[in-house]
Amino acid sequence: MIAYNLHDKIHNGKIYMSISKGIYRLKKAGTLANQQLQQHLAPYGYTPIRYTPGLWKHNSNQVIFGLIINNFIVKYTNKENIQYLVNTLKGKYKGKLEW
Repeated sequence: MIAYNLHDKIHNGKIYMSISKGIYRLKKAGTLANQQLQQHLAPYGYTPIRYTPGLWKHNSNQVIFGLIINNFIVKYTNKENIQYLVNTLKGKYKGKLEW
């Protein structure tokens, strides 16, 4: 309370705050992030592979990728298809491409 100067932020015995990013140790954080990713990727033709959590595929261009914590590992046949995935992800996430 002292370190973060929270005493003056108490209202009716509680501290109210707004959180705009992820919350570590939240039990549902992984599930929520996966649902958000699925909603973001679906319009671009990407779907999760059934029975294999974290593995995704594109409906037509043969791109398959795995999501491991904060990294994507991608199998692709040409750079045009991987660039499509990168552009799709840039619409929602920050990051860099490493070949």
